Amino acid sequence: MQSKLIGFILILGGALLLVTKFELAPLQSFITWPFIMFLIGAILLFVAFLKRIGSLALWAGLITFLGLSVWGIKYVEGWPNHWSILLVFVGLSVLLQYLLTKHNMSGIVGGILVLTGVVAYPGVTELPIVSPVTTVLHNYWPVFIVVLGLIFLSKK
Repeated sequence: MQSKLIGFILILGGALLLVTKFELAPLQSFITWPFIMFLIGAILLFVAFLKRIGSLALWAGLITFLGLSVWGIKYVEGWPNHWSILLVFVGLSVLLQYLLTKHNMSGIVGGILVLTGVVAYPGVTELPIVSPVTTVLHNYWPVFIVVLGLIFLSKK
């Protein structure tokens, strides 16, 4: 327990030091409500993984990613400001829940949401390696949402 707490503090502290070292965000931005929301969510996420509570991991992930997203948009230059990033964050929160519960539906839903968010992001079509595929997927990404709906309808 104690080594995990120390590890969590070191990871969080190291990430904050990297952000300030590379001047990605001003030091004053760490005393704002979005960053405090991020910290509270990260602490709740840590507790969720310690106690292995899947529902807490989902909500803590949502709080963490929402706080991080708002903080990044306000204070980090070049932070992606597209709605698809929120879809990726929601999908990642569901995948965090899946890590604890091992419930297959959570894994499928989280994976589809992350994939949809990545494919819907406008910058993905500019990647040279995957551009032939992403051009088609960028136009037809709503199919992933329809498939997700069909999965929920067919669930018993």
